[in-house]
Amino acid sequence: MTALKVAQSIHCLERGDNMIDVARVRTLITELYNEGNLDVIDELFAENFSGHDPQNPIEGREGMREWVQEIRRISPDIHLNLHETVAEGDMTATRWTFSGTHSAEFRGIPATNLPYVISGMTMSKFSEGKVVESWIQADNLGMLQQIGVVPQMAG
Repeated sequence: MTALKVAQSIHCLERGDNMIDVARVRTLITELYNEGNLDVIDELFAENFSGHDPQNPIEGREGMREWVQEIRRISPDIHLNLHETVAEGDMTATRWTFSGTHSAEFRGIPATNLPYVISGMTMSKFSEGKVVESWIQADNLGMLQQIGVVPQMAG
């Protein structure tokens, strides 16, 4: 497994009965995306998980499994970097980047075999130590420009 940068902003907060072990969450998310370890989904996500991504809504653990399998099919070399994660109450906020190569058809876009880096942020709500809801914002336009599907803006 890729070593996490432990010196980054890692917090563990407890409020009432809710505790978010951010270091554990970061490790599991990294294992899920970078190694394709789908087993961590049951450990990290609630059965009724709901992912609010404008381009890709995800419902339940099975929806998360399907999404991770799809993204790893499209970019088998995908790598997730978690930059900062902060926690307060039952919420976390994480800034991240994904990098990979667009090597398979995705939603009608044929493989371009071009590399991309996409940045984004995710806010997640926890209950009983599991993610129940996430809100995701990612620079999908930037990725489409990098793989040559959308022209770069003049500037």
